[in-house]
Amino acid sequence: MNLLLRLAVVGALTVLALVALPALPASAHITVVADHAEQGGFAVLTVRVPNESPKAATTQIRLLLPEETPLAVVRVKPHPGWKARLTRLREAVTSVTWTADSGTGIGPDEFEEFQLSAGPLPATDELVLAATQTYDDGTTVRWDERSADGTTTLDHPAPVLFLSPPSASESPGAQQGSHALGAHGVRRPSPDADPGAGPALWLGLAGLASGLLGLVVAVTTALSARPSAPAVRQDT
Repeated sequence: MNLLLRLAVVGALTVLALVALPALPASAHITVVADHAEQGGFAVLTVRVPNESPKAATTQIRLLLPEETPLAVVRVKPHPGWKARLTRLREAVTSVTWTADSGTGIGPDEFEEFQLSAGPLPATDELVLAATQTYDDGTTVRWDERSADGTTTLDHPAPVLFLSPPSASESPGAQQGSHALGAHGVRRPSPDADPGAGPALWLGLAGLASGLLGLVVAVTTALSARPSAPAVRQDT
């Protein structure tokens, strides 16, 4: 019975460990995120660039800004080992290009983050920021695909930044007014939604309950199988 008890304990601990593991993205693509991006305001945008090549290094990133809703002011934060160049059209910035210095780059299994301040942000719900990624072997990958319905899985999704309306700054949850698309261009849940309400949570809870039930059964079985102490006879 001790073996059964030990197996039940190990099973329960395993279930707990699986439930505690964070959800991992299926793959990594270029994304653009901001702590708070409000229509008509300014925001610091972070461009996250993972290297998806097993051998080559990323040596250049070009972020395309929308010409139909031009950004009048763009300021680039200096990034060690990289040079930034802004392209303008009629006083509006249309692209930002980061180029690695000689001997520098984003190697396999690495990522970098580049930052820029931009605004005034347009009065739109989302800002599409297509990008190109160039490797030192001459390969160029374009991140410019869009999902028509917001749910289709894409191989090379364009980074999208969601903008909150100006009045959202006075409402709860406004600090999370901007959200990038997921790893495959699929729209993420609303920031007001409960992140633990998905099916993964219920499956984890079901597994946890099963493990705990097995532990209770094992303990009960072990206790019931113990021989009872013989009654002591007292002579009068």
